[in-house]
Amino acid sequence: MSGGAQDDNNVAQLVATPPPHLELRKAFGAERLRPGDQTGVTVTATNTGAGAAPDVVLEDPLGQQLDAGLAYVPGSARTDRGRLEYSADGASWQAAEPAAVRGVRVQAGTLEPGEQTTLTFRMEARPSAENLLLNNVATVSSVTGEGAQASDTLDVRFLPGVALGPLGQPLAPEGTAADGQTLVFAVTGEPACFDHTVQNTGDVTDMFRLSVSVTQGQATPQLLGAAGEPLPQPFTLAPASSGRCGSATTCGARNRSPRRSLRRASAAPATPPPT
Repeated sequence: MSGGAQDDNNVAQLVATPPPHLELRKAFGAERLRPGDQTGVTVTATNTGAGAAPDVVLEDPLGQQLDAGLAYVPGSARTDRGRLEYSADGASWQAAEPAAVRGVRVQAGTLEPGEQTTLTFRMEARPSAENLLLNNVATVSSVTGEGAQASDTLDVRFLPGVALGPLGQPLAPEGTAADGQTLVFAVTGEPACFDHTVQNTGDVTDMFRLSVSVTQGQATPQLLGAAGEPLPQPFTLAPASSGRCGSATTCGARNRSPRRSLRRASAAPATPPPT
């Protein structure tokens, strides 16, 4: 202003500090989980930059997973630094763990260059999560605006399986000599019996059906249980359990070469698993 006081000796100093850089890793403890089982979750944030990252927050929302049947295990959250907080609605946070956890986070404070913080907890797959692929995304942020996210996917399902082979050898490789049975001589009209063992090689109790096909000659297949009784169809086996099934093949009257009457037996789940 003309005629007024003037101050033309002001100095401003701008100090540039190296920026932080936050990286995040997230992993389930298993790629596949059976309904009813639990798995661990590990989320690790690291400052790989040259400057400090103040007020770091590591957050893992769990609401969508809970709705799908993958639930937080009460009391399982741990962190190596900072303060644990929980959310019952996915929006507000509290120090006390609610009955239904829809989010877990860590107020980690300042991460200096090279420092990291880790959040771990466990989750349990409920029956409603069966045959689902569940993705979970965690985030890390700082008041500097620096942030990152990481995700992992969990496959929730059972793995049914079955093996069939000669008596006591259900796991004999198919097509090998150990998997075959030969009857050198049979009388037309008389039973020709082949004993088999079927084993549930899956990880869930399942129901199975056994079938027989005659590939040469003519015969009437009959399936019997271990005591000679008619084999119930379907039958139930627990995981890793075996059951002896007697396959009795009766040669038909038109079978002109009984010793060449061949049969194939196969076992399959009564209800095919979803794809």
